[in-house]
Parts: sequence; C-alpha cells; structure tokens
Amino acid sequence: MNDKAFKIVASGVLIALSIALTRLMSANLIIAGVPAVRLGMGFVPIMIAGVVLGPYYGMAVGAMADLLGFVLFPTGAYFPPITLTSALVGLLPHLVFRMLPHAKDWVRVVLAVTLTQIVCSMVLQTVWLSMLYGVPYAEMFYARAVAAAVTTPVYCMIVQAVFVGLKKARLVRT
Repeated sequence: MNDKAFKIVASGVLIALSIALTRLMSANLIIAGVPAVRLGMGFVPIMIAGVVLGPYYGMAVGAMADLLGFVLFPTGAYFPPITLTSALVGLLPHLVFRMLPHAKDWVRVVLAVTLTQIVCSMVLQTVWLSMLYGVPYAEMFYARAVAAAVTTPVYCMIVQAVFVGLKKARLVRT
C-alpha cells in the first residue's frame, strides 16, 4: 500500500475511533444546566493522527470526527468554532513533534498532550461553550481545568503507548 492510501485509510479508522470514543464512550458533566465537560478519550485518535499522519491529515481527522460525530449523534447546537478547535487538536501535537526533533519521545508526547489540553480543552472549548450556552467563562473554566488535570496524564500514557507500538510496527518515521 502506498503512503497516500495508508494515510487515507488510517484517517478513516482514526475518525471512526474518535467518534466512538467521543459520542458513545464518554460521560458529560453538567454545570449550570449545560454540558460543560465531556470525559472521554476522543481527542487521543486525533492527536495520534497529527503525530503519525502529519498536520493536514491530523486537522482533517479532527474536523471530520467532530462534524460526522455531530451529524450521526447530534447533541446541542452545531457550532463551527468547536470543529476548528477539534482540527487544532490534530495540528498542535504535530507542531510539538516537529519543533523538538531531538527530544525523547515521551517528552514530546507529554508536551504535545499538555499543550493541546491547555489550548484546546481548557481555553478554546471553554470560550466556545461559554458563548454557546451563556454560562460565565470562569464557572466553566474551573471544572474544565480539573477535568484536564485528570485526563492529561491518562492521555499521555495512551498516546505514548500507541506511539511506541506504531514505531515498533514501523508505521512512524519520526
């Protein structure tokens, strides 16, 4: 299988996995009557796509997972900035890996996951949900910060384990 075909097939698999993990295997925490925090592993396949497949495929996986997830399992209103944030989840890990080519893999994973959690989950998603539902930013931010503090180490372990497995299978060139 050539490189482009592999990336397209892998993207499809990661999109499906992200949708399943986000929409079917997660829990929503309600704050002030709105879904403020979703605890799940849906970001992990998107981060993997960014690191393994590159920035364009990573962003496409993030955007398509959010868009198709909403179409298949609608919850609330569709809000395009959330889709853009999901695409950013596919870009940021790639940028961290490219900017630190000589760092140990586990260091790059921890930095990539932490940066993605802070920028995308704690800041941007909180802004969008606050705008969408009219709940004060600070009220949502603290709950989302606690959720990020809990999920970040878990995401780090999962992304690192998948990354190591993909390197052993020679599917990663970084």
